[in-house]
Amino acid sequence: MANIRYRYIFDNISNEKTGKKIFDVELDEITLSFIPNLTEQNQTPDWVRLDFARCENCPLDPAFHEFCPIALNMRCLIESFKNDISYSPTLITVESEERIYQKNTTLQEGLNSIFGIIMATSNCPIMNFLKPMARFHLPFASMDETTYRSISTYLLVEYFRREENSDYEMNLDSLEKNYSNVQILNRGFSKRLFEITRGMGDAERNAVTLLNMFAQMISMEIKNNIAGLRALFTLPR
Repeated sequence: MANIRYRYIFDNISNEKTGKKIFDVELDEITLSFIPNLTEQNQTPDWVRLDFARCENCPLDPAFHEFCPIALNMRCLIESFKNDISYSPTLITVESEERIYQKNTTLQEGLNSIFGIIMATSNCPIMNFLKPMARFHLPFASMDETTYRSISTYLLVEYFRREENSDYEMNLDSLEKNYSNVQILNRGFSKRLFEITRGMGDAERNAVTLLNMFAQMISMEIKNNIAGLRALFTLPR
């Protein structure tokens, strides 16, 4: 089991005396699936249901899936931060087995990071292609880093498929389609959050907006033949 701990320390917070919140992200080492906290299993508010503000491209059948897998795994995180403001100054520490990351930033950037890994590992069919990236999670990644990691990971998957079938043609077509679907999902999940945080804070909604911006930018890089990365591999002659 892989564990990643997110620690949020606030400069100014109204709803907690300590000014600190801690969340553990535990992943199955084989499947890379998010492992929920068993003590939270019975806490399933209505907004977690699959048919609540359902994403328009959701492939799950409500007859077999009562809850949205992403909302189910994020419900305690959402409930904890739903009254908070996105630009709140926050010291965020991310502890993994390999190293510790720390950054003074806004709450929305800190939530953007943890949202990304939970959404990728919640067994949502649209997000499953991002699971390998979750195994090598990079908190606070820049746009260039995210684009590089996304395309590199995808091409490694394509390489393995080519090994299994020598006639398989490697390309980026599916990756562009995958990120287009992620954009639709992000917009749908933002609507879900808007319904439950109406008149409250905006941190979660803005965090998802950041994720969607990254998805859009990666799609643009792919459409432009990843010209922004090509220069890195152009050796002088």
